Amino acid sequence: MASKLHHLMLATVENTADPMAWSGSAIEISEALSNAVERLTIVDNLPVKKHPVHAAVRLALGRFPNNEPRYPLWMSTPALHDFAQRTAKAIEQHRPEALLCISSQCLVYLHEYYKGPAIPVFSYSDTPWMLFLELYKDFWPYPVGTARYAARERAAIRRCTGAIYATEWARQDAIRRFELPPERVHVQSMGASWIPTESESEIEATILARPRNRVDILYIGKEWKRKSGPMVIEIARQLRASGRVGDVKLHIVGANPELQPGDEAFIQVYGLLRRSDPTESALLRKLLCESHFLLVPTSAECFGLVFAEAQAFGVPPISRAVGAVPSVILDGETGLVLPIEAGAEAYVQRILDLLANGRDEYVRMALAGRRNFRQHLNWPAFGQGIVKTIGESLPLPASAHDHDGHVHDGDPDVLHALAPLPVPSHSRAPSRSHSFRTGS
Repeated sequence: MASKLHHLMLATVENTADPMAWSGSAIEISEALSNAVERLTIVDNLPVKKHPVHAAVRLALGRFPNNEPRYPLWMSTPALHDFAQRTAKAIEQHRPEALLCISSQCLVYLHEYYKGPAIPVFSYSDTPWMLFLELYKDFWPYPVGTARYAARERAAIRRCTGAIYATEWARQDAIRRFELPPERVHVQSMGASWIPTESESEIEATILARPRNRVDILYIGKEWKRKSGPMVIEIARQLRASGRVGDVKLHIVGANPELQPGDEAFIQVYGLLRRSDPTESALLRKLLCESHFLLVPTSAECFGLVFAEAQAFGVPPISRAVGAVPSVILDGETGLVLPIEAGAEAYVQRILDLLANGRDEYVRMALAGRRNFRQHLNWPAFGQGIVKTIGESLPLPASAHDHDGHVHDGDPDVLHALAPLPVPSHSRAPSRSHSFRTGS
């Protein structure tokens, strides 16, 4: 039986008060956890220590064409030591029952600085570092020091009590890549950050009200090449030319592609619609409510929050079977997932097949996506799931320690689960306290 987790510490280099950090996930994670535990202590927005030598190396190496530095200072040894020192100091000061780190930066050298009573340590990420780089190799160059940091991450994750990833795809990679026991690697999906406020009956009515004499396709994405924008236009052209679905309208949000003569007849380009702007936000909400499909055949994706958000609105997403996509879109159930090599014709055929016998199958899929959002792809479920997973490590089995109670650091066959530290009565909040930031 799992012990109840009362006091959790969240450590991250991200700013959990910034709605733009990690595509909005950092603030959503902190708020979800704050609502799931009695006390959440946050160590965030950690500054990157700029050692003169490493700063000079970064300056000398310059930047990649995508403006990312060839040598990111957050990967440097001084910066990683500083992250660990700050995290260790916060643990000693606030004495949480458990530590959760977003990604691995704060974990790399934590074992060298934290010498207090042992506590369970977990990591959370969408993917292992090297899996991200391998997936995005055509869009994100390998920075200097990649292999060194990958080895450091491997050692850090192996020292953790457990590792939690956003999808089963990432979990399986971590088990293989880090040689971890499967029972120590968990899955907890992220959630849709932008969701409708309507009731279930209103969402169902919105789905049923979508036009039956045309198909409205929505594309959302800034990275036109990575998300296969040109193919989206070709799919819309071919679907329109088929003459089997009435009119076809393509709505493009986030990008500003050049259109061919005549495309304006069925394509409307909106550019970037900011959710922080009331007018633009209302337009984006209208597009999601009225569109039949979200079509983003991405070439690389570690999760795809936009697919979760589409399902929240009851809009079946359509994409490729790359990376995490098949974990977020259930092919034939909540959306359509096509093979990597599929061309525009295959996408058109899948859409036509779905709509072949009226719209009953379409409505079933749209409602299934909405259910998937309510059950899995939402942030309250994330917070509850994380807390449950960590709570199951309290108390930890004595077999994780030697007769002196010490952890066997460096043993490749053992994940270094640390014994839980009881929270002193004076540190327990009398009621749900939400979050407390350390000021690091």
